Amino acid sequence: MKILIPNATSPKNIGDLAILTGLLTTFKNKKDIKIHSTDPHLHTFPASPTLYTWAVFEDRKPHARIMRLLQLFAHTSNARSYIKKFRSPALKKLLDDYMRADIIIFAGGGYLRSQPGAKQSLNLLMLLLMFYVARNLHAKKIIAPISFGPFAYKWQEKISAQLIRTFDVVTVRERYSYDLLKKYNPVNLLLSSDTSFLLRSFKKKKTHINNSSLDLLFANGSPD
Repeated sequence: MKILIPNATSPKNIGDLAILTGLLTTFKNKKDIKIHSTDPHLHTFPASPTLYTWAVFEDRKPHARIMRLLQLFAHTSNARSYIKKFRSPALKKLLDDYMRADIIIFAGGGYLRSQPGAKQSLNLLMLLLMFYVARNLHAKKIIAPISFGPFAYKWQEKISAQLIRTFDVVTVRERYSYDLLKKYNPVNLLLSSDTSFLLRSFKKKKTHINNSSLDLLFANGSPD
């Protein structure tokens, strides 16, 4: 069973690292897990850049960004066959991770939201591009507990909701997010808890958090 986590953020953010680490504790066998991260070189395990990172941040020269964005956008359009022979080996490897995955699990966190401004809108659209690439594949698609909203503009909310509503499992971590997303009739929406709560606590006495949130996350079957 091949599993892809395509949107892990930077380990520089200790909260996001805890969310990712908590998610990883739910898997017994980690050998078949591929991880794409904002800062792959900072992890203690093998990781590759996200599609967003590869396109925009690995090479910040304007012409390089433009060429990489054109390649990435072409993959999601009717120009896919035309661009295939021009596609870089690095992009092919990242896309192959999507194609070969049996399960694609988007890490939880507070990223499906926005603030006013063109830069914020572009950031959201680049994040959503990863969901778009996954949506068109046959792999089972799961979103670990996220915050959905608030959004600066209504069109951002609508696009985000419509893009993920057909995923096999979508979990949110607050009642606000649940109520907001519920309006768009998602296929399988669950109110759960942050995967960082699956980590052990070392205060005075070692304890384990109840696994009920894990049962919710994989209500349609364990990925193992």
